[in-house]
Amino acid sequence: MQKRTREIIALVLLIVLGIGGISAMAWYMLVGHNWNAAATSIDDRIGRMDGYTVILCEGAVPSASDQQEMSLSQPMLEEENFGVADTEETSTREPMTLEDAIGNYLDKGSQVVTLLGDDPPYYSDPIIIPRNGRRIAVFSVDGPRPDLAAKNMVKSLSNKDIDFVVCLIDDLVAVERGLGSVDLAFCLDYDDAGSEGRYIGNTYVVGSPYEGHVAAVIMAPSGFLSSKMVDVR
Repeated sequence: MQKRTREIIALVLLIVLGIGGISAMAWYMLVGHNWNAAATSIDDRIGRMDGYTVILCEGAVPSASDQQEMSLSQPMLEEENFGVADTEETSTREPMTLEDAIGNYLDKGSQVVTLLGDDPPYYSDPIIIPRNGRRIAVFSVDGPRPDLAAKNMVKSLSNKDIDFVVCLIDDLVAVERGLGSVDLAFCLDYDDAGSEGRYIGNTYVVGSPYEGHVAAVIMAPSGFLSSKMVDVR
C-alpha cells in the first residue's frame, strides 16, 4: 500500500514538474521575444544599430484607394462615378523617399539590403549578398507549386555556405505548405499576407507592401527578426 502511495505521489510530482517546465519555457519564449523586440525598437529609435542588417522591400502594387482614385480620374458615365476613396490607409507620418529610408538606416550604423519587389524575375537565379558577416541568398519562385520550387532552390544552395535565405513569392498558400529552410519570405500578394511580420513554421513572413511604402525587416545581431512599414511617399 505504501509503495503504491509513493508511486502515486511520484507520478503527481512528475506531472506538476512537467507542467511547470512547459509553463517556464512558454514564459521564457514570450518574455524573450518581447525583450528582443523592445531592444530592437529602442536601438532603432536612438539610432544605434551597429551589427544590424535591414532588408528593405519597396512596394509596387497600387493600394485599393490608389486604384480607386485612378479609376475615378478616368472618363466615366455619371451613374458609374460614385466611388469614394478609402482613407484608412492615409499615413500621418512624414513622407520620405526610398533613398531617404536607406540613408536613414545607414546613418544609424546598420547594413542594408534592398529588394526589387516590382521585379521578381530578377531573382530567378539566386543572388548572394554579404552583410555583417552573413551570406544572404535571395531568390524568387513561381509556377504551380512554388513551395516545391523553393525547397529545391534551398537544396541547390546547400554547398554555397549560406547563412540566411530570403524568398520572394506571390502565393501565401504555398508559404503555409512550407518552404523548407527559407528564413524570410516576402509574399508579393499583400492582400493575403498583410504587413505584420509573423512566423509560419520556421519562416518569417512579411507581405510586400503597396506602392509608396516599403517593408523593413530588421535582423538583430542575435538573428532576431522584426518588421515595420515605412512610408516613402
